Amino acid sequence: MKNFNMQSKLVAALAVSILSSSAIAQTVVVDNTVAVVNTANHVSTATLTFPAATVAGLQFTLTYDNANLGLPTGTAPHPEIIDPDASISCAVNVVGTAFCTGFAASGFLTSPITIGFRFDIGATAIPTPGSPLTVSGVDFFDGSANSIPGSSGTNGSVIITTAPPNILVSYAPTAGSTISFPTGVALTTQTAAITVTGAGSVGTATVDNCALSGAGAGSFAIVTGSVTVPPSDTLDLSCTLPNSGGAASAVLTCRENDSDSTNVNRTWNLSCPQGTPVPGPGYSSVPAPGATLNCDGEAGTTETVSFVVTNNGNPGAGSGLDFNCTTASPGFTIQSGGSATGLAVGGTQTVTVACTVPAEGAPASTGTVACTTNAGAAPTYLLSSLADTLPDPVPQPNVVPASSLWSKLALIGLLAGLGIAVVGFRRS
Repeated sequence: MKNFNMQSKLVAALAVSILSSSAIAQTVVVDNTVAVVNTANHVSTATLTFPAATVAGLQFTLTYDNANLGLPTGTAPHPEIIDPDASISCAVNVVGTAFCTGFAASGFLTSPITIGFRFDIGATAIPTPGSPLTVSGVDFFDGSANSIPGSSGTNGSVIITTAPPNILVSYAPTAGSTISFPTGVALTTQTAAITVTGAGSVGTATVDNCALSGAGAGSFAIVTGSVTVPPSDTLDLSCTLPNSGGAASAVLTCRENDSDSTNVNRTWNLSCPQGTPVPGPGYSSVPAPGATLNCDGEAGTTETVSFVVTNNGNPGAGSGLDFNCTTASPGFTIQSGGSATGLAVGGTQTVTVACTVPAEGAPASTGTVACTTNAGAAPTYLLSSLADTLPDPVPQPNVVPASSLWSKLALIGLLAGLGIAVVGFRRS
């Protein structure tokens, strides 16, 4: 029994020794990180851990792919290797290999020690498992410079990803401002431009889907309505200077897509001044182009709505106004006055639109009147027709017919009594 106890103690002591040796082994662990292509100063770390008061010195080698992880040659202390313990120094004698070593000035080194390697990242994406960081030659030493058994190293890597887009768009003139075209002789064409600049280094941005709106939109044209930046580019516009009626105005709307906006609309107000007058026609109307013409009424009836066109041009040769207004919208027709040839300056003409009113409770019918002119304008009008809502009929009272015998006798008696009363009143 005594021998058994002694053997048990020896086995237990051996197990504790083995477990303790395993639990307190010296390690160098290199981390796994993610970096973006073409960026600088990415730090990967090697963490050294060991039991307290056991390690006086150490050394290890870190191998890296310099094509993807740039770290230049340099003697210790290397300027791109971050080492918080002055006892440890690292150098890169050959590109692609960093060697770290050192001994405590006195006593032992303090665990853990984390050493940072500052890399410049290359231009090639390296997916998982990434560009390798391989640790080798790991050794830890005691106070007598003897190698301590049980040292190990764990490799790491840097996963290199493509950079996210970072292009930001700016405009000159800025979005939301007013663009005023140059003046000149009426009916001539003037130009203006919006400069679009993309700042950033990764990806592209687009500005497109440009459109014009507003009463004077027909005086303007989009020459270039789609750009991709960088580099910078321009959205080019033109306008035909009105011959009468003052400046033409419209709104330009364009769609922007860059690194911080998706399908965002940017707008500018446009102003095209009236030019120096020359003989020629002008087009104006009441209500103004762009207005909605309401053609409401009783369901199923034919109703009309109208607008009045005026030639507000400048008299002289060729100043007669020609226009032609049409609609292809179901339920609407031009009833009269839809076209004119040579309408004199100051003259007017009424354009009448007929509509068939939809059923009561049905959605409004909608449409468009589009006009062509020889006055440098292409006016349009919106159409709408909705049935009037009629009041509910007033209920009639129920009449009970006097059809029974007793009802008839009662009615005869009532009438006879009224007759006697009238005769008596007259005799008195």
